[in-house]
Amino acid sequence: MRTPVLLEARAVGLPGTLGGAQAVLVPSGAGGPALIEGESPLVVRDLGSSLRPARPGAPWAHLELPADWPLPPSITGDVEGVPLVMAGPDSAAVTVSVPRGRQILGAPPFVCELVVLGSAAVLLGRHDELVDAVVEARRWAGPARLLYAPGAARPQTVALLAYLGVDVFDDVLCHLEAARGNALRPELPLATAPMAASGARGTGPRGDAEVGIVARENVEALRREVALVRNAIERGQLRELVEGRVRTEPWQVAALRHLDRRHHAFMAAFSPVQRDVQLLAPSRDAFHRVEVRSWVDRMFERYSPPPSARVLVLLPCSARKPYSRSRTHRGMLGALSGAKNRWAAHEVILTSPLGAVPRELERVYPAAHYDVPVTGEWFPEEVERMAALFEHVRKVGGYTAVVSHMGRDIPFLEADPTVTRTREAGEGPLDGAALERLTQAVSRAASQLPHVPRAKRDLEDLASLARFQFGPAGGAALMEGARLAGKPPEWRIASAEGRQLAALTQARGLLSLTVEGAERVASAGCYRVLMDDFDLRGNLFAVGVSGADPEVREGDDVAIVRRGRVAGVGVARMAAEEMVASKRGIAVATRHRAGGVVA
Repeated sequence: MRTPVLLEARAVGLPGTLGGAQAVLVPSGAGGPALIEGESPLVVRDLGSSLRPARPGAPWAHLELPADWPLPPSITGDVEGVPLVMAGPDSAAVTVSVPRGRQILGAPPFVCELVVLGSAAVLLGRHDELVDAVVEARRWAGPARLLYAPGAARPQTVALLAYLGVDVFDDVLCHLEAARGNALRPELPLATAPMAASGARGTGPRGDAEVGIVARENVEALRREVALVRNAIERGQLRELVEGRVRTEPWQVAALRHLDRRHHAFMAAFSPVQRDVQLLAPSRDAFHRVEVRSWVDRMFERYSPPPSARVLVLLPCSARKPYSRSRTHRGMLGALSGAKNRWAAHEVILTSPLGAVPRELERVYPAAHYDVPVTGEWFPEEVERMAALFEHVRKVGGYTAVVSHMGRDIPFLEADPTVTRTREAGEGPLDGAALERLTQAVSRAASQLPHVPRAKRDLEDLASLARFQFGPAGGAALMEGARLAGKPPEWRIASAEGRQLAALTQARGLLSLTVEGAERVASAGCYRVLMDDFDLRGNLFAVGVSGADPEVREGDDVAIVRRGRVAGVGVARMAAEEMVASKRGIAVATRHRAGGVVA
C-alpha cells in the first residue's frame, strides 16, 4: 500500500461527540491490529510516499501521545499553542505547529520518521495560512519523512492536502461532521445528512444510532477518496483530480492558487521533468500549475533558437500532439517545404497555456502532452504570455523577418507592422490561398539569406534541445565539436572521433546520454549525482548518494560521479534534495556504467 495513509477510529466514539470513549486510530487496510491496547492511541507504519518507495519490512511505530490527548492535539489546540512533542523513547514522531509568517528553526531529529502538523485542523478554511504551514512543515521535515495532518481530512480536502505533500490522514472529521448532521461527499460541499430517510431510530436524545450511520457513510466516502487519490498519484494525474475537487469550496480554490503563485519554486524542485500521461488544462488555474510555469521559466532562462534560422514563422497549435502529426501541421509543413531556402525558416507554435513551443521542442513534456479547451477566444493572461515569449524568442534569435500564419485574433501581432500575415479574416490555416501566401512570404524572406543545408539545421535543432534540457553550459559542453549520426527521427549525436554522446528518444522527447556524453555534461558542473566510494554494479540507491546538483529533478538524465570521475549515467528517479535526504529507494536508474551496460 502507498500513501496517502488513512488512520481510522475503531473505538466506540470520540470525546465530546459520540459518548466519550477514547479513539484508537489504525491504518485503513494496512493489515494492522484492529485495536491497540494500552497508552498508545495511535499507530502508523512507514508505507512510503509519493516522493519515495516504502522501506521493505518497516515495523509498526507506536506514537506515545500523552494520556490526556485522546484525540490528535490540533482538535483542541490553538495554532500558537501546540508544543513540540518528542514521542516515545525511539523518537518515532515529532509534533510541530507552524504559525503564520514563521519558520520552524533547527532541524528535525535524525531518528524522526513522522512529522505531525499539529496546527492543521484549526487552519482549515484559512487558505493562505494552511498552505504556508503545510509547505513549511514539508520543507522542515524533508522529503524522506511522512507528514501527518491530524483532523484535517474530509473527502473534499484529501486531494488538495496530498498535493501539498501530506502523507497521513485520519477520519476524525468524518465523525465530528456526522455529529453535526453533515454528510460528506467529495463532489459536494457540506450538506445536511438525510437522517430521517435513513430508517434509523435514535437510541438517545442525540440520536446516536442515526449519527453512527452517517459517520460510517462519511468514513466510507473518505476511504474511497483516499483510494482514488492514491491511484491518481500512481498514474501521475493528481493535479487533474485536485482541480476538480477544489471546486466544492472557494477556500480550496484560493489555496490552490496561493500554492501555485507563492510556492512555485518549492513545487518545481520535486516535479518530474517528464511524464507519460496527458496534462489537462481545463481551467485558468492550469495556467499557473507547476509543469506549465516550469516550461515558461526554461524558455526564458535556457532557450535560444538555431542560429542559422533567420526567418521566424509563427504557427497555430493543433489538438493532436506532437503537432507535426496533426493534419493541420502536415498541411503547413507541406507549404513550407515548397519555400526557397526552407531551412532558414524556424517554426514556433503560439499556444496556451505554454505560450510558445519551438518546433524542435514539440516532443518535450508537456508540449506533447497538454490538452486545452478551444473556444475561439483568448484570455488576457494567455495573450500576455504568448506576447512575452514571442518577444523573447525574436530577441534572442536575431531574426530578419517574421511571418505569421496565426489567425487575425492575436492583438500584438495585428499591431506589429514588421510581421507579415498570411491569413485573411475568416480563413483557416489550411485554406489554399493562405497556404500559398505562407509559401511565398517565407520564400521572399529566406531567399535573401545564405543557403542553410538540412543537415546543419538538424544539428542546430539538437543543440537547441540540449541547451533546453541541460542548461546553456551543459548543452554547450555536450555539443562542442559534435556531429550527427543515425537517421531521422532517431538521431544520434557523436563526437568528432565518432564516439556516441547521446541519442534522441522519440518517446521521451529528450536526449539520452552515454557515459562519454555524461562526462561532457559533468565537466560543465551540472546534472551530477555524487555517489559514495563503492563499485557501481546496477541502479544507484539513495543510501549511496552523497550529493547532487540542485537542478536535478525526477526524469533528468544525470552523470553518476564517484571520486571526481563519471562512473555511470542514468535517469534520476528522485529530485536532488530527495535522493540526498532519503535512505531508501532508487535514486538513479542506471543505463550505462563506465566499462559496460547495465541490463
